[in-house]
Amino acid sequence: MNDVLTDDDLVLLRAALQFWSEELEPHGPSTWQPYLDRQIQVRRGRCAELRQTLLNCELRYAAVERDADRFKQVALYHSPLAAALSATSDDAVVALVLIPVTA
Repeated sequence: MNDVLTDDDLVLLRAALQFWSEELEPHGPSTWQPYLDRQIQVRRGRCAELRQTLLNCELRYAAVERDADRFKQVALYHSPLAAALSATSDDAVVALVLIPVTA
């Protein structure tokens, strides 16, 4: 289950987005383009927005059919292991689901 994102991974992603916002963004595209795996336009402030989005989400997992792009069952789990155990066939994979937190 090492290839599934965890809550700790989200903490790391938020930290990376904060670093980008504070240390790379002020210096412009020539500074950050080498870190991207393809050329994209990054709007000023976008990384801070993404960080805020991730702060306002809860992580859940589900079992989905690999080729059918649909849920094996209508259930979300708090751990990737629980989602994997819920799979009823070998063609199921664990999917990451971000749920927006409501205030």
